[in-house]
Amino acid sequence: MIDAQAVRRYAALAQIAHHVPGRIRLKLALGSIPPEVKSLATKMADAFARAPGIRDVSVNPLARSCVVSYDPAAISPTAWKDLIEGTGSPDGEALAEALASGA
Repeated sequence: MIDAQAVRRYAALAQIAHHVPGRIRLKLALGSIPPEVKSLATKMADAFARAPGIRDVSVNPLARSCVVSYDPAAISPTAWKDLIEGTGSPDGEALAEALASGA
């Protein structure tokens, strides 16, 4: 099960590579990716794709990249930065909860 705390923990491993409202590309900030992380990335992508406001999630574990298409009317574009930076803002916390709800 993926809860909001796990979402926040794994968000800390990501960096925003590119972001326009409605589409964000994340890069995993890891030197090498163990097989269990690749498996977890796929499971998390499947769960996130079911979250409210998420349109599509595409993960490329070998490139350490994830592209998320989302509805900017449902998810504040600033929520992504807040979640990844761990600022604890209401928008970032709402996004963590929404992503966990898809799990």
